Amino acid sequence: MSEYLDWEDLIDDEDQEPSSQEDRPALDDLLNREDIPDELKELLKTRQELEDQLKSFSLGQNNEPEQDARDKQRFPVKTHTVESRLEEKRQKKIDERKRTAEIRYRERLARQRKDAEKRFESIELQKREELARKKVLEAQAQASERRRIIWRREAEADRQQQENWLAERRLQQQANILADKRQRELDEQAALKRRELSVEKRLHQIREENYWEQRTHERLAAATQSIVEKKLAQRRADVLQEAVEITHKKRLEKKLAEARKEENADLERQLELRNELVGTKQEQKRQEQSELDARDQQRIERANERLVKKMNDILAEQSQARLAKKMEEKLEEKSRKKLEAKIQERIEERTAAKIQQKIEEKAHQKLQEKIAEKKLERRAEERRLNRDTGTSDRYE
Repeated sequence: MSEYLDWEDLIDDEDQEPSSQEDRPALDDLLNREDIPDELKELLKTRQELEDQLKSFSLGQNNEPEQDARDKQRFPVKTHTVESRLEEKRQKKIDERKRTAEIRYRERLARQRKDAEKRFESIELQKREELARKKVLEAQAQASERRRIIWRREAEADRQQQENWLAERRLQQQANILADKRQRELDEQAALKRRELSVEKRLHQIREENYWEQRTHERLAAATQSIVEKKLAQRRADVLQEAVEITHKKRLEKKLAEARKEENADLERQLELRNELVGTKQEQKRQEQSELDARDQQRIERANERLVKKMNDILAEQSQARLAKKMEEKLEEKSRKKLEAKIQERIEERTAAKIQQKIEEKAHQKLQEKIAEKKLERRAEERRLNRDTGTSDRYE
């Protein structure tokens, strides 16, 4: 635990004070020495000053009387008498009257300023009311002008709608005409296809007939060939029989030569007949093939012409459909824009009416507030006048 000081310790310290006074020459010697640094000298000086101050406080040695004398010279205190007190009261009354007169003068100036401000506010209020009336009249004129514009636009919209209806009707009629035309073309194409099928069927029948004729010609040629071979065999048998009967070699040879000549002639005739039949058949085939080729070429040309015509018609229909679609889109866009403009105009009219109503309500509210403020100002002014009259009566 820490030790506390008591009065005996303090007595001991006081008894030890002379020792500190005895140390004073040692401190002076230290201050006079040159080998001691300046910082240490400063610390020693501050210690010495603090010790001197502590001694002056402890021994009651203080310089306060000198300080009080200087303060009295600097700040003199007035000593009052009866006359000075009366003079001071009289001066105070004079100052109070001057102050009340100045207050009244300021109040009068404030009243005049407030009256001027009220007159100015009344003039401004009249101007604002006139401006509000002008704005209301202008708004009414603008609203009537907007209504006239809306009526004109509605009439224009009705007229445009009638024109659009007529245009749509014309487009519908054109579309019906195009549909009828296309139906007729489809019917013609179907009839043409039926004719082509009948022609192809007839060509198939002709080919079958030619095939069967060729088969009959071949059969006839085979039959004639068999008959000729039989006759030749019979002649050979007859010639051999005659040769057997005829002993003479020359006659046999002559007969054989004649038979060979006849056989060769018959064979040549048969070959000529066969070649003629084959030539006629080939000629018929060439003619039929040329006819078929010409018919096919004509059919192909007609089909190409029909295809080109059909493509042109389809392109024309597509272009007309595109034009009709574009016209419909334009008409729809115009009608949509007109509808949007009409809706926007109606919205603007409603907003303008609401704004006008709000402006009128605000103007009416401001007028009511100003009237209430004027009433309050009048009451305050009356109260102030009453107070002023009461104070003036008291002073009088």
